[in-house]
Amino acid sequence: MNLRIQKIQFVKRTVIWSVLLLWGLLPSGLIHAKESDDLVSFNHDIRPIMSDTCFQCHGPDKNTREADLRLDSIEGATKDLGGYAAIVPGYPEESELIWRILSEADSERMPPEEHPRRLTDEEKELFRKWVEQGAKYEAHWAFLPPVRGRLPKERDPDWERNPIDAFVFSKLKE
Repeated sequence: MNLRIQKIQFVKRTVIWSVLLLWGLLPSGLIHAKESDDLVSFNHDIRPIMSDTCFQCHGPDKNTREADLRLDSIEGATKDLGGYAAIVPGYPEESELIWRILSEADSERMPPEEHPRRLTDEEKELFRKWVEQGAKYEAHWAFLPPVRGRLPKERDPDWERNPIDAFVFSKLKE
């Protein structure tokens, strides 16, 4: 009789923990399912490009800053520079940054000709899309609370026992 009670308690605990685990994972999956794959993220997409191509001349170091333009903050990027701004959120056609990176004239194009790294067409389109979507700056990732990542699309429920298995399975399929 005592063994039967222990088995019932074990099954009850297992069911309760399983329900709690699923309940905790469900909202994160629903939230990420609503996110658009077309949304451009400052931290993920734009900051790394700016760090490689812009911040040396238009970053936080005022001793090396050129044209009194600071692109590492929304305040600096949207500041009135005498009738124009580097970034006009929502309006890429009015943003000096977009005009400069798309310019065909060597004297106007950014990054300048002497810069070792050129922007690819895909990167230029990312900038345009980001400005069009409102040019949302985000705090550096190190200062943000952790967020549960999106699970890979290609999955095998028979193979997975926990969310980490989905990432392992995805890499094995590559």
